[in-house]
Amino acid sequence: EWLEQHEGFKFKEFPTGKGTIVLERIKGSRGASSPVHSGQRTGRAKLAVVALGGNAFEDLRNMTAANADLIEAGYREVITHGNGPQIGKHLEAQALAIKAGRLRGPPKEMFEFVEVTQYELGGQIQAALTQELASRELNRTIEVITPSRVIIDPNDPYSQQYTKPVGVFYTREAVKQIETEQQEQLRRGELEKENVWRMKEVTKIPVGNPLRFRRFVPSPRPVAIFPEDLSRIQTSLKRGNLVVAMGGGGVPGYLKDGMFTGFNGVIDKDRASAELAVQLNADFLIIFTGADGFYWDFGTPNARQELVLTVEEAARILSEYPEQAGEGSMEPKLEAAIYFVLLTGKPAIICLAQNSTRALECRA
Repeated sequence: EWLEQHEGFKFKEFPTGKGTIVLERIKGSRGASSPVHSGQRTGRAKLAVVALGGNAFEDLRNMTAANADLIEAGYREVITHGNGPQIGKHLEAQALAIKAGRLRGPPKEMFEFVEVTQYELGGQIQAALTQELASRELNRTIEVITPSRVIIDPNDPYSQQYTKPVGVFYTREAVKQIETEQQEQLRRGELEKENVWRMKEVTKIPVGNPLRFRRFVPSPRPVAIFPEDLSRIQTSLKRGNLVVAMGGGGVPGYLKDGMFTGFNGVIDKDRASAELAVQLNADFLIIFTGADGFYWDFGTPNARQELVLTVEEAARILSEYPEQAGEGSMEPKLEAAIYFVLLTGKPAIICLAQNSTRALECRA
């Protein structure tokens, strides 16, 4: 039911007589035109799409070493990354410059800042990974694909809901000040209504910590990778390059009169990574996270880890126990994993960076 409601799949049921049900995707449902692959080994090196979080740049050395381990083990890689903290800082700096009258030129839209962070963070990954590979006497070319654009549906309900946190944390007093200042900017015509910040309290922040508010923006679901950018990624892979792409989940936009039109929002990098992995026919989707897997009652004395989840089990968690996944944390990772596994029949891995190689060998 969750898959049909949220991802547009249609299924028919086959009772097995053992209390379980086998689901078969009906032709014509979302993704049915995509081939389902067995994951059997071919003559080429296997391709992994590896998703890094925006906070990965706080420990870039560890993340770089983990990616180098995969490359040294013989895997080809497309590296994607988040940008939540970084894009928030850009937006905040621009708001302060406008307030002080120091902004040069017209203000940038949010989707333009997504492209800015693709250049900045992609360059950091390129430089750090090149250095790490050189230290291991591995000579590989790393290409950063910018811009990396993603097509979204502006009429999708997810495009209208403010669910994705970006930037730094604020106190309640700072939020009130921001709201007052932006109301004044609206009154003077200096700010468009759609660019007013939506601030929300982050409930998982420990009691007593005054920094508990963040800015939230729409997070539309990716429909497809922009064809021109997908072609550039495929061409780079054929040349034997390592690729960094889809930074920040990709620059979101939609086609209007045949032209790509930017959308002010941030696409979840896990969902975008899954879409890219499907379109590249990748052998693995690997999502680095701060926890070594999914836990029931995470962070409590009763925490219990699930080392392996089937699609049915993961969908059941999201449908019946959404509080166990946590909106914006493990939830999009499970959604991305479900999507990739259903459309390809290949494994998705959610793990600590340092466990990635062992996870591929089923030993993590």
